[in-house]
Amino acid sequence: MYKIIRILTIALLFLCPAQPYALSKIRPFPEAVIKVNHKNIQVDTPIAEINGILFFPIQDFLAALDTTMGYQKKENLYKLTFTKSSKTLTFSPYLKDIKIDKSHQKLAAAPVFYENRLYLPLESFCELTGYTLQKKNNAFHILLLQTKKEDTEVSTTDADKTSLPFIKEKSELSIGIGDNIYDISNRFFYNKTVLFVDLTEVLKDLGAPLLTTQPIKKNNQNYFPLLATVKALHLDIKWDPRMNCISLINEVKKTTGNVLLALTETHEKDIQEITIKATSPFTYTLLKFKNPPRIIIDIPDTISKLPPITQSQTTAYQKIRTSQFTKSPAKSRIVIDLNKNSPVLTDTLVDNTLILSFNENGTKISAPEPPKRVKNLIGKIITLDAGHGGQDPGALGINQTYEKFLTLDVIQKLKLALEEEGAKIILTRDSDQTVSLESRPEIANRSKSDIFVSVHMNSFFNDKINGTETYFYKPKDKKLAKLLHEELVKSLKRRDNGLKHGRLFVLNHTNMPATLVEPVYITYPEEFQLIQKDSFKDQIAKALLAGILKYFKNTDD
Repeated sequence: MYKIIRILTIALLFLCPAQPYALSKIRPFPEAVIKVNHKNIQVDTPIAEINGILFFPIQDFLAALDTTMGYQKKENLYKLTFTKSSKTLTFSPYLKDIKIDKSHQKLAAAPVFYENRLYLPLESFCELTGYTLQKKNNAFHILLLQTKKEDTEVSTTDADKTSLPFIKEKSELSIGIGDNIYDISNRFFYNKTVLFVDLTEVLKDLGAPLLTTQPIKKNNQNYFPLLATVKALHLDIKWDPRMNCISLINEVKKTTGNVLLALTETHEKDIQEITIKATSPFTYTLLKFKNPPRIIIDIPDTISKLPPITQSQTTAYQKIRTSQFTKSPAKSRIVIDLNKNSPVLTDTLVDNTLILSFNENGTKISAPEPPKRVKNLIGKIITLDAGHGGQDPGALGINQTYEKFLTLDVIQKLKLALEEEGAKIILTRDSDQTVSLESRPEIANRSKSDIFVSVHMNSFFNDKINGTETYFYKPKDKKLAKLLHEELVKSLKRRDNGLKHGRLFVLNHTNMPATLVEPVYITYPEEFQLIQKDSFKDQIAKALLAGILKYFKNTDD
């Protein structure tokens, strides 16, 4: 019986393939000129931008890419085979996981159905299959990237040990940092076995003008020993042979619970403001440089989740660059590239928020006062519990995603929102740490909290189960649980699975009103895609805030 239901479910998925993306933002490009290896190809359905990512109909590209495609109905798998190389790509709709021969990789976005055609993310596909994508206005031109032969010679000096291959001079080569790619094809050489690279642009964008590594002068340009410089910047290296690209990565171990979460800009007449918000109060240092004009701000003991580069149209500054400058100890860096006529700057720190004000008319701005607003939760003590953590990963979602990271993200956002309302917040954990089930209600009871809110993410062996549900146990829990559940359902617009009575340990052993919320199922593809987005986590936090405010308003009244 179960097998029949499964077959019917898969059949329905393909009869209505666009359903999971019915609410996606889709922009087709029917006017696009498409070439593969300089040859024009015609498509039955256009290239399309879905939620900001470019997708293409794979069936229309099969002949041009010299590939065949098969479908395994039982596993719901598609298999692409390249005729000349016999390389295979195996993937499923709505999942990012892709298997290339025997290697497991991830696409930037999951394959989807649009206009009854199977679409793949174009740039990810090119990266994983050895193609280079060039875009000019509305023309998309795909060129085959010739694979370079890689020598096995490796640097063996103490200063420059690496897993990089020996790269022949005048070869194509690039350095990648986040979304930025720097072409250094004619700007590197070997001195004995040490690779020296022109890192001028890289160091400028990282805001790192001073280094302890010794450069070599060549053609009036400084060349730095790559690995020694990377080590000085507390970065790691990853080599991508398909793209001939050296990626600089920062695998930060989270030694602090303080996270830089948001960077916003406001513009009003001659005044521009940059606001940087963290989860907790912090300290900072600010330095000004004249050549080139820029401001460098270092914030110790923080993890940066800010966008790497923010371009600006203001007359005060050109762009804002952020990075995780060091890993151990953790330090975030913010670099603001100023225009030639540097404006007057005022910097003000209010609790966990740094405000930078630029005044174009040359007068000093008085330090802005904290906004006057009614704080509705002054005197309230609230314990927030991020489910699982440390050795307890919680549920395993799609793409091997652990529940423990998602619950912590939501709790940190909710903490900020509640603190702005004047509440004192107690966290059962503020990082990826192991906290026993018994100690969670103890923390709340010991702090004499007014309420206890635990955040989890749901899962099920059947990936068709979805929706929002909320739990209570004690009679005094029900009012709190009901208000939070109503706000979650109203805001998230997911299936309402109802308010549920359950003898959960954290609800049974807390002295105060307590509730446990499960906003989405991370085993359901559509809800998994949603919970990956910061904006959706913000929605969850705002809904919980609204429910908590209603609870105290009704209780106090």
